[in-house]
Amino acid sequence: MKLVVFVSMYFYINKYFSVAGVKSSHFNHDYSFLFRMFYVAMVFMVARFRFYSAWLAAECSCISLGFGAYAVECKARTGNGPTADANETQYVGEMTFDTVANVDPWNCEFSPTVRMKMRNWNKSVQWWLVTYVHRKFPIKSTRDLAVLVVSAYWHGINVGFFGAFCTMLLVSKAEDSLQKLIVNTQLPTTLKSAVHLCCMFMSMRSVDYMYISFAVLEWEHVWRVWSCLNWWVHISAIGLIFVCPLLTVKQKTNETSEEMKKKQ
Repeated sequence: MKLVVFVSMYFYINKYFSVAGVKSSHFNHDYSFLFRMFYVAMVFMVARFRFYSAWLAAECSCISLGFGAYAVECKARTGNGPTADANETQYVGEMTFDTVANVDPWNCEFSPTVRMKMRNWNKSVQWWLVTYVHRKFPIKSTRDLAVLVVSAYWHGINVGFFGAFCTMLLVSKAEDSLQKLIVNTQLPTTLKSAVHLCCMFMSMRSVDYMYISFAVLEWEHVWRVWSCLNWWVHISAIGLIFVCPLLTVKQKTNETSEEMKKKQ
């Protein structure tokens, strides 16, 4: 059912929004900022639905042929296969095809951070990058950067790929700072839900912005499109990286002061 929905939506939306439209002069001369944001979002939606369709079709093919079937007790994971010790596992006969599930569309669409979205996107490649690049890279502080550089190189030697992945690192650092601030802030349940929805919406808009670099590739087009979007992701991310830690420190200082007053 999901495959039918994604294929149908892909063919419908693709008629009206394309990468060629982003490269055209109309994009920066005739459209407002909000419509540019909307257009970029639609272009990335077309790309997502295309990949969802391909990966779900491949998953259906594997399932129909019986490839990647393991007992539930094996605790199979995408890319890795069984993770449970076969000698200590008791099988009851129920099977799962989790090892060939390469994408989780629900979490890609509705996770509140870019990092969580990426973990559910192209999961077999994500597993390979974590296992053979992230865990083995000798300098721990630069492991995330190493993964993104390898991923960009894997896609091809092009400015657009490296621009997208380097921006992703910047956004991930900004989200980490924001999440620390949210965790340390005692918010009402209703407000927490609102913050979650806001993060979910803005994280997807950030990925829209990054994907355009991935799609247009040439630096001339990347620079022009990001300029038309006022570099809003880069500016917002840098602002969060600097502001959130200051607010977190201030909040902790206030809490410490209140505790001291109570003790007195």
